[in-house]
Amino acid sequence: MQGKRRQTKLFAFQKEEVQMKILGISGGMRNGSNDGMCIEALMGAKEMGAEVEFIQLQNLHIEHCTGCTACVQSVLGGRGGKCVLKDDFDWLLDKMLDADGIVFSTPIFEKGATGLFHTITDRFGPRMDLSLIHI
Repeated sequence: MQGKRRQTKLFAFQKEEVQMKILGISGGMRNGSNDGMCIEALMGAKEMGAEVEFIQLQNLHIEHCTGCTACVQSVLGGRGGKCVLKDDFDWLLDKMLDADGIVFSTPIFEKGATGLFHTITDRFGPRMDLSLIHI
């Protein structure tokens, strides 16, 4: 029986293979169809040799952006773009930045993604704008 082919990255300066990390994030109801689709995609990635992790957004406490511009002032001041809101977003952001790939599943309501999905994208804000970070 032949072994399964592993999905890996190998850069010129590396001597060994690095396992890809795939993060699955579901913005739907717990144990709903969006969770199922996301987990199914992660299972496929795992079969190809990737390390996978699943996060259900309903289990996190994520505040709405208030538009206070503290992150903008922090970026422009060279202090890293920290948000003043104290919630689970920084933990989620660290997970997303650590991943090689992200599978995001969210329901579509009234021709658009859920409010929670939009809250996540709003919270990226200017601190993720590379043109501001490199000033």
